[in-house]
Amino acid sequence: MKTYLKNLNKILAISAVCLAPSSTFGAATETNAAPVEVVVPKSIFIDDAKIGKDPFYPKSTRRAERPPSPDQPVVAPITQLALKGISGLKNRRFALINNQTIGVGETATVKVGLALIKVHCWEIRENSVVISMEGNSEKKELRLRDS
Repeated sequence: MKTYLKNLNKILAISAVCLAPSSTFGAATETNAAPVEVVVPKSIFIDDAKIGKDPFYPKSTRRAERPPSPDQPVVAPITQLALKGISGLKNRRFALINNQTIGVGETATVKVGLALIKVHCWEIRENSVVISMEGNSEKKELRLRDS
């Protein structure tokens, strides 16, 4: 029990020294001194795929160089457009071209393979439709295919 009390006294003495106000130990500090200015360095990020990689997706190919896209719009040949149906009344007809509905005088964006092209409808007849494609002012006639 004596050993326990000796150790307890040592712990209490050390605690009293540590918890004492700082003004009683060491030199007094100046209270009117200018604050120390802390300079925080600025981060510099360089986004160049040649010298680095994406840290979150290192196997990603999204930053790889790609060939430049052509300036000319992709014009699909007329053979890739198909008239799939004609509906409506005689005075208000609609044509279904490659799963896109279009009326007379309207322009619609039609998906042809991976490309999207604009098609303008000039006339809808009984079994055909007259259209023109973007980038080509020539009018073409698409006919319904025999079932």
